[in-house]
Amino acid sequence: MKKKLFFPLYSLLIFVFLSLICARLTGGFRLSHIASNLDSNTNWNLPDLTDQQQKELKPLLLQEFSYFDRGEQCYVFLGEDQTTIIKFFIHDHCAKWEEFLSSCLPFGGTLKKWFAWKQRDLLPVFASAKIAYVHLKDPSALLYLHVNKTEKKLPCITIKDKIGVEHTVDLNKTEFLLQKRADPFFEKLSLAIQEKDFSLAKQYIRSFLRLLSSRCSVGIENVDFSIKRNLAILHGEAVEIDIGSYKMNPHLTTASGRKQEILFHTKRLKRWMAKHSPELCDYLDAQILFWSRHQKTTCQDLEIDQSPL
Repeated sequence: MKKKLFFPLYSLLIFVFLSLICARLTGGFRLSHIASNLDSNTNWNLPDLTDQQQKELKPLLLQEFSYFDRGEQCYVFLGEDQTTIIKFFIHDHCAKWEEFLSSCLPFGGTLKKWFAWKQRDLLPVFASAKIAYVHLKDPSALLYLHVNKTEKKLPCITIKDKIGVEHTVDLNKTEFLLQKRADPFFEKLSLAIQEKDFSLAKQYIRSFLRLLSSRCSVGIENVDFSIKRNLAILHGEAVEIDIGSYKMNPHLTTASGRKQEILFHTKRLKRWMAKHSPELCDYLDAQILFWSRHQKTTCQDLEIDQSPL
């Protein structure tokens, strides 16, 4: 009896181990994970591209992309130009071994709930991405968004996974976004502080606060407060590169709403600044106070920007 139980259990453990190794080597990427059978939805309709925009988009899509990273909602691939990112949305495909484990193990019920949480519904993410594309295209470094399937509008492209295997993706049938590559905010800020370039550090801080105020002025809330994951620097300006957590919130256009949003999104930065650069804490507090009270969002020239220096 023991031998009969031993071999199935042993085989199961080997299967799970090999699956985990494979997922580790590939970053979990599978073509099936970015494929969907979602129907078109009028709620996701986007403005048509102009002829000039189509001309600029074409060479960006025709380059080869290589595996770069994985987030909770997307697989990220970097273009040959090293400046363009394509993100493929991860769809709700629960692997067979996950389903099997959930059904046969004593704690399968807990596993099933965890897998259900992991494979979250993408519909709110698409709604958020549309908000970013329509209202925050520059502040989110977005170049293009494709969430409704199309016919013969986009090319098939070649992507390389984490172990160098090439895959062909028909972009017409795939939900994705194209974005400018940006550097993590805290990496850039840390470097400026290490090099004693406090003028540049202040520029990054001021840009972040201006970004928050600009988003509030159009009544858009970001319910994800992780600025370490969401925030980046592009050409010296702060951008929010994770676009999956936006919601329309008219209250943010009011003085109290703007102040609340800015205070929420600067809590972690204040703790980080107190630890890594106490000399800039007063400057950060002054910026928070200034941008909590003003909706000055159009001025980009630091020489004429009258926010506190």
